[in-house]
Amino acid sequence: MRLGTTGIQTIALPDWGGQTLPVKHILAPDQGTTSSRAIVFDHRGRIMLSAQCEFRKIFPKPGWMEHDAQEIRLKQLSVARQALRNAGVNAQDIARAAPVLAAEPGHD
Repeated sequence: MRLGTTGIQTIALPDWGGQTLPVKHILAPDQGTTSSRAIVFDHRGRIMLSAQCEFRKIFPKPGWMEHDAQEIRLKQLSVARQALRNAGVNAQDIARAAPVLAAEPGHD
């Protein structure tokens, strides 16, 4: 991101030939080991709203934990929709969906 000449933040979208467009909002999906979360940021990078939902953990034997990938996908989609709805933001107002990557695997 960079600050434009009018003081409006812009973001380069390389998939559109590097064209820069005003940032409206950013959606940050965050996938942890125990829950799915989505955070909506405004054009200044401030958190507007977030949503979170736990998902099922499967313990097939002692010391093992598994997850249902389909359930995680559906929960992530659900929290993204919930965060957008609660923030009063439409999907077309999202400049970019940027995933949050955990610094250390296995910790929420």
